Amino acid sequence: MSGSADQSYGQFNPPKEEKRLPLSYNDTREFYRTAVDYPDREVELVGRVLLDYGLRIGELCHCRAHWVKKEYNREAGEEEWRIRVPKVEYCWGGTGGRANKQNKAGHDLHNTNEPCSACVNRKWQGKVAPLNDDGEPQPQKGWLTWDQADKYDFAPKSERSASKTWQLGTLEESAETAQLLRDFLEQQPHKQWPHGQNAVRSRVDKIVEQADLEFPDRSVEKVVPHALRHTYGCRLVEMGVGEGVGKKQMRHQNTDMFHWYGDVRGTRVQNALRNASSESDSLL
Repeated sequence: MSGSADQSYGQFNPPKEEKRLPLSYNDTREFYRTAVDYPDREVELVGRVLLDYGLRIGELCHCRAHWVKKEYNREAGEEEWRIRVPKVEYCWGGTGGRANKQNKAGHDLHNTNEPCSACVNRKWQGKVAPLNDDGEPQPQKGWLTWDQADKYDFAPKSERSASKTWQLGTLEESAETAQLLRDFLEQQPHKQWPHGQNAVRSRVDKIVEQADLEFPDRSVEKVVPHALRHTYGCRLVEMGVGEGVGKKQMRHQNTDMFHWYGDVRGTRVQNALRNASSESDSLL
């Protein structure tokens, strides 16, 4: 699944841990169906959003209601649900500031009105483009503007993880997922995803425990959220998305990882054909 040992993918090193590998075709389908039928809405959304939109776990935990909206697609001639990952965003409801790890003050760690520890630790220094003698920014020495530094308290780790990108929403399941996510976030404090990364991991575990997965490429029945992001990359290839668009959707700096998805895609499709999967299934 992860490619031959001597296969080179430029600057990208395929994951060596089995738990980070993309799911097989049949396991993807079974995982997704289990998530859709799960009685807890948050568990359902974790599975659906990670597979339908390929968000990083940190992006999901910072997701806000205004990230999810309908946007007019000129080529399709209609509005489509999309998830927009902004360049910068302030995080609420975390464990930063006074609510430390020991929680001596007895705070509700999911409702502290303070940024999470990741946001607290991210600094603007070294990211803001310094001004030259003429007062103009020097983008080669930084990628954030002083206006952004003055306005926002949250910064992504790097420029490539901060691109303003509209996720693909062409599948019927994806549109339904986005609408459910928007409705869920509207009901949360600060209209933001209510829990941290460990809670997301535990919800992925719940889906794995309930789904009847085969794990053809794993000796241990373990799946981490980033494996679902890799699975989303394979789905893009299977939908016929080109390298340029795929790189933008995944918010990658280059196409090296997308080349790996293409190789993995071949294995997934071959396994699907061997298992005589239904041609009517839209989820690959």
